Amino acid sequence: MLKRAYFADAQADLTADQAPHNLAYLDAALLGLVERLPAYYRGLANQRDALLEAGRIWRNLPDHRSLIESLGLTETASPELLNKNLVQLLRRISGGYAGYPHQREALLRLTQLWRQLNSREEAIASLQQDTSPRPPLDTLDPALLSFVQRIPQYYEGKGNQRNALTEAFRLWRQLDSRTTALMALGIQSDIFSGVQLDAATVQQAATQLDRELVNFIRRIPANYDQSDHQRQALVRLVQLWRETPTQTQVINSLVEEVKAMAAARAVDRASDYLAAW
Repeated sequence: MLKRAYFADAQADLTADQAPHNLAYLDAALLGLVERLPAYYRGLANQRDALLEAGRIWRNLPDHRSLIESLGLTETASPELLNKNLVQLLRRISGGYAGYPHQREALLRLTQLWRQLNSREEAIASLQQDTSPRPPLDTLDPALLSFVQRIPQYYEGKGNQRNALTEAFRLWRQLDSRTTALMALGIQSDIFSGVQLDAATVQQAATQLDRELVNFIRRIPANYDQSDHQRQALVRLVQLWRETPTQTQVINSLVEEVKAMAAARAVDRASDYLAAW
């Protein structure tokens, strides 16, 4: 009976639009993704939800609370401890996959949530193209560019702000040191000579640096070509500007901002539609 249910479930999957018409391929793709996930797990909201939901379905539990309790934890457990236990569970799942319907559903749901897709059909189709667990950082671009465009308005030449923009400039230009970046921004080398300088000279250099940094930031939206090093420069800019301890936390906050922007656009479209009536 279980075998018949498995083949019925497989047939339903393979009749979906754009789904790969090869069950062996799909199972192999799911395992290829899941086996590499622990190396890419950063505790982001969608990643944690993906593991919680996969574990819930895998163990046939009614909710996430039941799964957390099955891991020997409580809902008040620290995020670090929960993440550790979820990754351990994921490793056991990878080694225990036998192709049963609920197991495959667990991994499909994991794929859907990890990749932030709208449906299981999209998850199946995406696995035909790519089995990498690397999160697509290009989805952060709207939030990154929105942040950059606001900087000139809020830049006050504070130490952390100047440091954030200087480091972003260095990474953007792929320069080897902060000194090289400052010189590329027009700061004379005698500033770094170690010789005691008068206050007027230091202030003049700071003013020039601030002006060049703001000019650099203003040009970013027009010059952004979505390359990896440019995107990493902008992520680092946000991290230093906001004084956020880790890149994981920065990316998590940017993901939430992208979601909020998408929700706001949806509300605007709905308002426009109603206004048209």
